[in-house]
Amino acid sequence: MRVLLASEFFYPSIGGAQEVVRQIATRLAARGHDVTVATTRLAERRTRELEGVRIEEFEIAGNRMTGMTGEVDRYRHHVREGGFDALLTYAAQQWTTDAILDDVGDLPLRTVLAPCGFSGLKRPLYDRYFADLRSILPRFDAIVVHSPTYQDA
Repeated sequence: MRVLLASEFFYPSIGGAQEVVRQIATRLAARGHDVTVATTRLAERRTRELEGVRIEEFEIAGNRMTGMTGEVDRYRHHVREGGFDALLTYAAQQWTTDAILDDVGDLPLRTVLAPCGFSGLKRPLYDRYFADLRSILPRFDAIVVHSPTYQDA
């Protein structure tokens, strides 16, 4: 399969989300899948490949509620026209997920969201975001939650 993983930050950036996506990406690649990670452009990144995984950088910042700047249209085009079979977007409330929310259900690939807890769920700034998600979430092919008892479940 041709798989696109979308994570706001990725290697060499260090953090929990980055490590989870690295593990998923490199293990899928090791199984023979064609894997690309879409992520934020970082000045310190010295390679666009990691253990068989392509890294596609985008100069984008922000999210649906604060506004997104940069190569948002190029990212949307990459998701839609990249020839991928599946997309896993890792974490809500950041650009790699928020930029495609209006397209979910109309994209030519399977879509999976791992929301990672919906950290803004109780923040008034995100009230409209979560109201909109009520109609958007059912359009994903799958939702992956880390715990069946946490708020994103």
